[in-house]
Amino acid sequence: MGLFFAKNTPDKCCLCGSTEKLTGEHKIKRTGIAKEFDTDKMIIGTIGAEDSRLRHAQSPKSKNFHFHSKLCAECNSSRTQVPDREFDRLHTQVLEFIQDDIEPSKAFDSADYAVGTQRFNNIARYFAKLICCHMAEIDAPRPIYISRFAVGSFMQNRMWLAVHRDWTFEQLACLDGNQKYAAHGGLVVYGDKDTNAPKGFHSTITFGPVQYVFFFRLDWKELLELRLFHSKFYTWTCQQV
Repeated sequence: MGLFFAKNTPDKCCLCGSTEKLTGEHKIKRTGIAKEFDTDKMIIGTIGAEDSRLRHAQSPKSKNFHFHSKLCAECNSSRTQVPDREFDRLHTQVLEFIQDDIEPSKAFDSADYAVGTQRFNNIARYFAKLICCHMAEIDAPRPIYISRFAVGSFMQNRMWLAVHRDWTFEQLACLDGNQKYAAHGGLVVYGDKDTNAPKGFHSTITFGPVQYVFFFRLDWKELLELRLFHSKFYTWTCQQV
């Protein structure tokens, strides 16, 4: 294991590296799916993909919503339970904003979720968990400080967060105002336009009209370690950029 990244393998938790009692994590939060769809039937697909096969999901608990990457039972419960519940509270407030025609970004203007507060950091920890799962999904090395932050063993928050109205949902609503929708944005690589070197990793998650954006940036030491000790992944990121 390096200073900044550790190798991910399918038989290990992508947050702490444990091989004990591995469980699945939802790509799109189960409580958010339940709130959005209630008891309606759900179909899973990829927007814009010619070969996307539509699949039925029986309930918000469906394994079709899970990452292939795993978390250990402890990381997926006690270590991340507080951030999970804090996100549920934030999402309830953001949906109330939407109903009152208030921009969802105003949620982070409130004293409750001001940058640097404990509640804001708990929201950031939830998204740190998700981005680690996304990275493990493509065999990327585990970002050690982001994963430690996710489970509460590293206090400095390096996640950047935003929330706004989801553009795709608004287009669907123009066709049929009764649409219900949830989505995730996969993993996006930020890169240098001159060297193609990776600069950070980004994703999104959407519930109905609301999209959450989250990402972290690499510092020069992390970039150097990726290039020297994880060259296959480093080359792949350059190709994506």
